[in-house]
Order: sequence, then C-alpha cells, then structure tokens
Amino acid sequence: MNQLSDNQTMRSDFGQNAAGQMPPMAMDADANPANNQPNPDHDDAWLAEEAALIAQAEQQEIEAVNDPEKFQTLDFVTAASRPAVIPLKKNFRVLAHRPLPLFDTPSAQAFETLHARDRERKYYALISNTRLPPRVNMIASLMNSGVSGMSCPQDWGVIEWLDGRLYYAIVYEQPGTKRLMHDLGDTFAPLSDKMISRSLLAPAYQMLSELASRGYTHRAIRPTNMFLNEGAESTVTFGECCSKLAAFDQPAVFEPIESALCHPIARGEGGISDDIYALGVCVGILLCGYNPFHGMGVQQIIDRKMAMGSFQAFMGHARVSPMMMEPLKGMLADSHKNRWSLRDLDNWLNGRSSSTHTTISRPRAARAFQFLGQPYYSLPHLAIAMERNWAQAIDQIKKKPLSVWIRRSANDEEKAEAFEKLLAQTPMEDSLSQDVVLSRACNIFYPEGPIFFRGMTFLPDGFKNLLLLCLQDSGVYPIVHDVIERRLLGHWLNRQTNLPLQYINTLESVSAWKKFLNTQGVGFGLERCLYEANPGMLCLSPLVFQHTVTDLPSLLQTLDKIAATQPDITKMGLDTHLVGFILAGLRNSGTSFAKMINLEDVAQQRLGWLGLLSLVQHKGRIGGLPHLASAIYPGLTPILELYQSRSRQNRIKEELEKSVKVGSLVGMMAVLQNYAEILNDKNGFYRARYEYTMLKIKNEEINLTNQKKMEYNLPIGQQIVAFMAGATAATFMVAFIYKYLAWKFFF
Repeated sequence: MNQLSDNQTMRSDFGQNAAGQMPPMAMDADANPANNQPNPDHDDAWLAEEAALIAQAEQQEIEAVNDPEKFQTLDFVTAASRPAVIPLKKNFRVLAHRPLPLFDTPSAQAFETLHARDRERKYYALISNTRLPPRVNMIASLMNSGVSGMSCPQDWGVIEWLDGRLYYAIVYEQPGTKRLMHDLGDTFAPLSDKMISRSLLAPAYQMLSELASRGYTHRAIRPTNMFLNEGAESTVTFGECCSKLAAFDQPAVFEPIESALCHPIARGEGGISDDIYALGVCVGILLCGYNPFHGMGVQQIIDRKMAMGSFQAFMGHARVSPMMMEPLKGMLADSHKNRWSLRDLDNWLNGRSSSTHTTISRPRAARAFQFLGQPYYSLPHLAIAMERNWAQAIDQIKKKPLSVWIRRSANDEEKAEAFEKLLAQTPMEDSLSQDVVLSRACNIFYPEGPIFFRGMTFLPDGFKNLLLLCLQDSGVYPIVHDVIERRLLGHWLNRQTNLPLQYINTLESVSAWKKFLNTQGVGFGLERCLYEANPGMLCLSPLVFQHTVTDLPSLLQTLDKIAATQPDITKMGLDTHLVGFILAGLRNSGTSFAKMINLEDVAQQRLGWLGLLSLVQHKGRIGGLPHLASAIYPGLTPILELYQSRSRQNRIKEELEKSVKVGSLVGMMAVLQNYAEILNDKNGFYRARYEYTMLKIKNEEINLTNQKKMEYNLPIGQQIVAFMAGATAATFMVAFIYKYLAWKFFF
C-alpha cells in the first residue's frame, strides 16, 4: 500500500466541490481558527483583554430568563455583532463574537472558546439551538476518560447568551482542520480500498470498540461529521455525538430502515449495529465519489431501500472490488441479525475470515396488493404505507381481501392467522380501539420494524424521548398516554424473536410509568415519567435549570448556593419538575412525603417538603447546608403553631435553631417529626382543657346553687323580718302603754 500517495489523495480530494474549489463558508477573518487563536507569548495581554471583555459583557442589561419553557431557537445575528465573552463554569470562556462554522452541527452552532489556563490547545463550544438536552450520561463518562479517534466533551453547562436566554453549551477540543465532506451533495474522486480500510475503518473499529465497552453508541457517523488529521498518516477523527439525543441530527440515509422511519427524537440510543450500518453507508459514498441518495426525500430513500435492499440501493451498478464487497454487504445488511459485528470488522481488518453474512431479500408476494392505487409486494412495505395513510388504513384492515392476500399471495400462513385472530379478539368500537388494532396489525406485518401509532413512529428505547416532545407539543401527550395504557410496547415485545438488549430496560419501566401518569399532583404525571425514564437527566426545574443539576447531591448543593443569595427561596413554590426529579432519584423512597406535599394543609406541605430534602441529605450523606436550612426555617411557623405549650414551643425552636446553624435538614426533620413530643403536647393540652372545663362547670354549679338558695330563702327572710318588725312594734307599744298607765296611776 502506497501510504504517502493515498494520504495526499485523501487530503486533496475532500472538502472540495465538483469544480475542485473549497465551498464558501460564512465566516469573517476573525472566524478563521488560525487567526482566532491568541498568541501564547502574550498571556498577560490576553488575560487583560479577556477580563475587559467579561466586564463589558457583565455590564449589559440583559433580562435573565430561567424558565426552560422559553428555551427557544437561537438567533446569533445580532448577538455576535459586538465583542463579548461568556463564562462557562470556571475554566472556559466562550467568544460569542467569533463563530466557527467549520464545526457547526445541524442543530448547534460553534464558537471559539478559550481555556483560562491551557493556551496550547484549541477549543470550541457548541451552542444548541433547541431545547432538547444533550446525552448527559455519556458526557459525564467521556469527560473522565476520552475515546481515541473521536471528539470528546471537555466540559458542559447551561449558559446565558447575549439575548438573555439560556442555552446548552458543550466544549470540545478542535479536531482536524478539514471536514471529510462539507455537504452530502459534494462529488469527489473515489477513494482507494486501502485508503478506506487504513484511514477510516481502522480508527472506526477502535473508536466503536471503546464506546461499546462503556455501553454507548455514536449515532452520528457521517462524512460531514468526520475530520482529517494532518500529518504523515492522515486518519479520520470522528466528530462529536453528545450535543443532542442519539441520532437526532443523523440524516435518514445513514440510518437502518426501522430507525429512519422514526421521528428523529424517538430513534433511541440504538446499538453498535446501527453505527456499523452508518459506517457502511460512509464506505459506499467514499467508494462511489458521491452520495447516491442526494436530492431524495426521506420517504423516497426508505422506499428505495425497502424495494431493493440497502446494499443494492447504494451501490447499484457501481463497480466494487472483491476486497470491499464483503464488508459492504455485511455492514449494509438490513436485518441487525445478519449485519456485521465489531468482531467481523476486526477479522476483516486483520486478514482473518469472518462469519459469512448473506443478504436475505424480503419475501415478495406473487401478486401485488393495491392500497390507495399503489401496488405493494411485501408486508413490511405495506405496513409503512399504512402508517403514512393512517385514516385510510383503518378502513382497509376491516376488509376481508387483506387477510386473503396475506394467506394466498404473500404465502404467510402465520401472519395471516395472527392478523385474523387480532381482528376477532379486539373490538373496534371507537377510534382508540381502531388505532390500537392498526398499530398491532402493522407490528404483525413488520415485526422487526418500529411501533406505528396514530401518525407517530418510534422504537422502544426512543419512546422515553417522546416524553420530552410532550413538553413542547401537548398534542403528543395523548399518544404517549394511550401507548402506555394499551400496552403497545408489550405487544411489540411479544412479536420479537431476537430482542435487542437496549430495549429491555425500557420495556421493564413502562408499567411504572402508567402508575405515575395516572397519579395527579406535584411530583407525578408526565414530569415524573420523564426523570424515571432518563436517569441522570438534567433537572428542568426553572429554579435550578441554569446550574445543570444531574443528581441529587448536586441539587442540594445548588439549592444551598441559591439560598445564600435568595433567602426567600421557599416562596418560589414547588414545581413538579423539582419534586419529580427528587422522587426519581430516590427510587422507592419519599412517596409519603410527596403525598404530604400535595395536601391542602400548609403545615403538612412544609413538613413534606422538608422531609423530602432531609431524605436526600441522609441518603447522599451530604454535609451541612446552612443557607438552605436558614431559608427553610422561617416557613416552618405553621408547624410550630401546632404546639400548644408555649414552653415546649420555645424549646423546639431552640433545638431547630441548633440544627439550622449546622445546616442539618435531617436534624430539623427529627425535631419536627418527633411524634411522641407532639402526642405529649396534645395530651397535655387536652388534659389542661379538660381540667379547665371541669373547673368551669363546678364553678357554674356553685353559682347556680347559690342563686337557687337566694331564690328560696328570700321570702322566708322577708317573713321573718316582717314578723320580727311586727313583734318589735307590738312590744314597743305594750311598753309605751304600760309606762303611760304606770305614770298616771302613781302620779
């Protein structure tokens, strides 16, 4: 193999259009990576310039928007018109006035980024222009240890852009200086077999092997996401794959048929088999010197692959050497069971014989089935046509000719019996029942395909991402709800003969999602399902969104930092994203506290909120949170008012204040949740109230008795007084008469 000449050919051919010229790029002189890099000999001057730019950016009067619901499409036209530096955490500074279109992706724009200390390496930041979160778990893994031959994230976060809105930002080290292809419509001189095997397939095998060992996939393998490394041996560096959900930016031509059929958000993580298919498409394009599918729509690409098979559809009448025929057929096999594995690719690269993978053509019916005036010769192709014309397909499946055609022309007795059994056992009384029957019928016709339901197509491990779509489009929620309620994923599972491993976890979780969807209240519903289905996902609560919280310990630490500057944090209210994120992280714990939060009693709500946070602190063994504890303490007044004893209330306040000083939410909860103390307080109150009531009754009885005695004795007293007065008067009269008579007799 002539290594030098092949490398020179590779460097000269790629990045050029048919006329041999570099395609125009919308960037000014400052956007050139060579011009953008500061001079490492003038660190002091650069630091001073950076400090001035940061100060200028901080003085801009930009209204901060912390609500992820307002996370809208990014407009950089006015934002990049003036110099500005946006800090990303501690180490990186994004230069908003220096775009790098060379590293743009379909859903994110690149800007030059500087490291606060590392001046030797070049970085760029991808600023997402959608609300969809990145692959958080994968980012965390690749930041700790990278993967050879692939752009790996260096840091990430949510930043406030110049328009005042919040956006996801991921920092990468700049790869090679040229894209393998600037556009999928480019034409170039076909590459040699040796060039492809040495510069593309060998690094691809190394990269995919490392990803597979960690349980990840790339899902963004395409020539426009590959970069050439300059040097004695030109090899390919594979571009980033973490800034969006798996395969979200991937054109349909690079996806297997079942994945290309899906909504881009619902393709799922997939497996290494999907990456090998995309790699086979890249090889086919490089061997042809152009993209055979350029200019075709998604439906045209899928129809051509369904009719001809992927290998034949790609290569057509192109001349392929025997050396490349074997890997192309193996990598472009439409069935993942027949597609090459990494072991097969390794064997071929090292000259060893690999297992033979024969491309199996789809069964073709003896006679076409007419649907909406179009002929269809295979059941999978018919299922796809029915998905595209859902309303008309519902009318079609009720008719007997379809069952007869499956049995006689398609010669598939098993599927005919399954279809007839479905129609016999499932009544089609309402529109929902009809949708379910059609979805299950399509699954019978195309068992290895995705799930079709009411105009939405998805793979099982991509179904969880539809929960994200529900946050943007409320019309998707009824579809998600009905899929879970009618157990469509379970029916899909029963039709599989070889279930891919990546689908198992999703199918096991669906039963729990049904319970959450049907539970009303804060911490349940759609948001709870979202975090249960995506462990490690970024918390979308407006309170902590900007702080990129992905786990419970960082959530409490973030709340403590926020409380240091916003003491009234508890007045912001509990949103269902925050509570759902906590409950999903606690797994089966904390449900009792969540129920308390949803009660009408304010004291119960505050106690449930404190209990939930204290449980997180206890399970995570998190240290003191003095600011958060101080912010929560004033809101506990309704709980303290439950105590009737003033002395006991004062004593509990003292104990609470001790826990607040050390930032122990667990200690605060232990004080307030001392049921024996509450019981003693209530018993003492009831006892005192009883004694008071008894004394009051006794006093009333005494007063009543006295009143009755007065009423009884008054007349008697009056009579006695009258008698005594009469007797006294009579005695006085007798004495007077006696004295008068005596005086007259003797004198």
